[in-house]
Amino acid sequence: MSADALERAHDFMQSNAREVERAVFNHIFRQRFGYADQTAVVANALAAFQNADGGYGRGLEPDLQTERSTVLATNVAMEYWHLLEPEPALVQDALGFLIGSFDVDRHYWPFLVDGANDAPHAPWWELAERNRDHDAKSVNPRFEVLARLLDYREALGAFPIDQVLTESIELIEAQTMPMHRDDLRCITLLAESPHLTPPQRDTLTRFARVAIPASVEADPAQWGTYCLQPLDVITHGDSPFRTELADLVETSVQYQLEQQLADGGWTPTWSWFGNFPDDWSAAETDWRGVVTLQMTIKLDSFGAFD
Repeated sequence: MSADALERAHDFMQSNAREVERAVFNHIFRQRFGYADQTAVVANALAAFQNADGGYGRGLEPDLQTERSTVLATNVAMEYWHLLEPEPALVQDALGFLIGSFDVDRHYWPFLVDGANDAPHAPWWELAERNRDHDAKSVNPRFEVLARLLDYREALGAFPIDQVLTESIELIEAQTMPMHRDDLRCITLLAESPHLTPPQRDTLTRFARVAIPASVEADPAQWGTYCLQPLDVITHGDSPFRTELADLVETSVQYQLEQQLADGGWTPTWSWFGNFPDDWSAAETDWRGVVTLQMTIKLDSFGAFD
């Protein structure tokens, strides 16, 4: 389709992205652009966002600027580590934070911590407005955390990963259609984990095959809004769910190529709607690096840059 699009994205990342997203990009595309292994660079860049408790904060997730460690930000770090497939020692502290953040009474991972609202943040991350009981029954971020923990099962110690996984999969029965974009993304993420048993994978896969066509926005005219787009859940060319939206996926790949801006980057489809206006500008800049990194990885997996 367009090798030039990747070249322009590369130039954008070198000039505009944060060091951590730039290092991940350079690692993923190191053979294309002649970079050495970037694992050490990514580790150093992520260290700036990590706290003494092993968790990550400090605006790693740009919509939440608190310095405190949160499951939300730590999931971002684990996503980056997943892309690099490092030795367990590099993620041990983050694993410890995630294990320690598990609410043993409600059996869930809370997104936020008390005090998170003291720093600039998107309006949907207002802790006082979040229903803890609702979050305790949500698949997000529970399924995403589980997918990352399963990658390092041998490093989890006494944490009852199998029990929590079994309890979590039972939450599928309570989900309604259409699903929110992040909820369905978490389900497909866990469904693709190579560490599930066949019955666990079958349960999640059967549900996802129904939920995807029922939840994804089929009208390309709406894709410029904050909605569930095909590439939000069909995240790579080898996705087992690609056939559920075969025609839409091809259309979405072309659509996303056309959304690349003149400077080579992509931009988020949301804002903070007037909240913390002096801080949103910087957060939006950070998001552009994140979104461009995510989009180039996805598009490359579909052969868009060949």
